[in-house]
Amino acid sequence: MKQFYLSLFFALLLGLPLHAQMEVGQWAPPFTLTGLDGNQHRLYDYLSEGKPVILDLAAAWCPPCWAEHESGVLKEIWDTYGPNGTDEVMILFIEADPGTNYNQLIGIEGPSMGNWVEGTPYPIIDVPDYGIPFAYRLQAFPTILLICPDLRVKVPEMWSGISSWTVENIMAQLMSCDGATPPDNDASVFTYDFYGSDCYEGTVSFGLFNSGANPLTSAEVQLKRNDEVVASLDWSGELAFGQEEALQFSNVPLEAGENEFYVELAGSDDDDANNSIGVPFVKAPQSSRNLTVYVQTDENAEEENTRWFIENENGIIVAESGALANNEYSETSITLEADGCYTMVMADDGGDGLVNGGFILISDDNENVIFEGSQFGIRDEIRSLFLVQSTSRTQEVSELGSISVFPNPAQSQLTVKLELTQSSNITMEWVSLIGESLGAQPFGQLKAGSHQLNLGLAALQPGIYYLFVHSDTGRLVKKVVKI
Repeated sequence: MKQFYLSLFFALLLGLPLHAQMEVGQWAPPFTLTGLDGNQHRLYDYLSEGKPVILDLAAAWCPPCWAEHESGVLKEIWDTYGPNGTDEVMILFIEADPGTNYNQLIGIEGPSMGNWVEGTPYPIIDVPDYGIPFAYRLQAFPTILLICPDLRVKVPEMWSGISSWTVENIMAQLMSCDGATPPDNDASVFTYDFYGSDCYEGTVSFGLFNSGANPLTSAEVQLKRNDEVVASLDWSGELAFGQEEALQFSNVPLEAGENEFYVELAGSDDDDANNSIGVPFVKAPQSSRNLTVYVQTDENAEEENTRWFIENENGIIVAESGALANNEYSETSITLEADGCYTMVMADDGGDGLVNGGFILISDDNENVIFEGSQFGIRDEIRSLFLVQSTSRTQEVSELGSISVFPNPAQSQLTVKLELTQSSNITMEWVSLIGESLGAQPFGQLKAGSHQLNLGLAALQPGIYYLFVHSDTGRLVKKVVKI
């Protein structure tokens, strides 16, 4: 179940479809990662030296990973062919589940199969985020990849089962890299910098790589949104095989919400598969100065020092909660003194956020949602920008009448008071904060005037929802908190 969650979570995080696993001959995305020993490991440095690299992508809680690790096969290869042996091969052990920590790697905290660090001579890397799992299309643990010096991936079928996990079989695959040469002319673009955010204009960063044998001396790079070029740059210089240059598009105009940017190389080369990378970017939501913070804490809020605060553009805290109590619902009204770009921070020293029904939501007096979160994943805080402008947009309402709800927050039942200016066919629909319809209830034709209707909330989990009232001529909307 945890294997599936890893891939699914990252796909949802990026809003992108799940990719098929790596195949033989695909370009290996670059990375520079720091090992537990404090040393940096740049994949392309090893490959440019002519060394094939074994990537052991594992998880501390994974039984098949432990069986492979305990077999001692990689240790024997390292001792014989690694830097202290013939120096022909590099091995990188990557703990690729960002939800784990160092204590799990040394086996003193669960879930863990044991002490992965003790007796392991090759570098161990604990990834800080989901970048590597996504880039290498990780679908299950363990995943063993061989990267040849031509920067291309080999996925030997023999490594899918422990019975073929032998030094002889692995070395035969490693030796098959001999003679593999990179394409003559191949430039590539890549980034791990997904979902940047800004209140005004954006900066889209990426790396330009030479993955071809011949020196790269020029490239035209375009930034596209909806298949339209919004910016371009002409790069010139000289990059040898495996080298890179960090580049960026600055002052990029942003549309409201998510911007689906693509960084693309113009023209064609010997391998077009690595000429484009999607870089989603978000323009911060717009808000008025009057805010309400809704929080439902979990049972560990006090122990984990759960708290929230808001910073202005200068990093000064302008509003804060202090430590929150366990299992408590609260609403806090805030009026910010000035327009500008602010950062909402939800912090939790335990790193799991508000689990088991907890949530936080911030909206303004026009019911624009500017922040919503619950589980943090692997971080001890969530930071999110929002832009305060006195002329913030109100949500769409119709001319059919008005709506009020009580109690709000509610537990089991909600009473809806509806004022209709004319007779209309009415349907009420629950919608999540991400726009998903959760069910609708028809009320038929209602006359003009005042109506008081009851809705059961048993089917809804604790959280924040929108209640849409649909009529023949328009709709009304109200935010509802279920506790």
